[in-house]
Amino acid sequence: MANDSPRPAAQPPWVRRLSDALLPAVLLAFVALYLLGLAAQVEPELALGRAAVVTLLLAVLARVARGVLESLESTPSQPGAPSSRLDVTIGDAPTDHATDADGSSAAQAPTRDEAGVPVGSN
Repeated sequence: MANDSPRPAAQPPWVRRLSDALLPAVLLAFVALYLLGLAAQVEPELALGRAAVVTLLLAVLARVARGVLESLESTPSQPGAPSSRLDVTIGDAPTDHATDADGSSAAQAPTRDEAGVPVGSN
């Protein structure tokens, strides 16, 4: 019988290292939370339950974070996309960035007085 499931793409090395460290980190968090619960003189069953619930939530969050990081890695940014280019104009008047045939800028900065306020603006 043929396997019709799509083959997973090759993972970057950092994703593999993250996956390898995920289980030991979750187990360490479980043991630490359980021991902290016992040190706080909580009933052992209650400390075990709390540690299990918190550890499961941490494991789910870690898997979600890994999925987000993998999706960011797999989507290349498109040239000219809003996220790859930032165009900010700081000033009182919009400027035209067009250039003349000789390469000089057609727009000129407004004239300012000693206080830095544009002259001739209302």
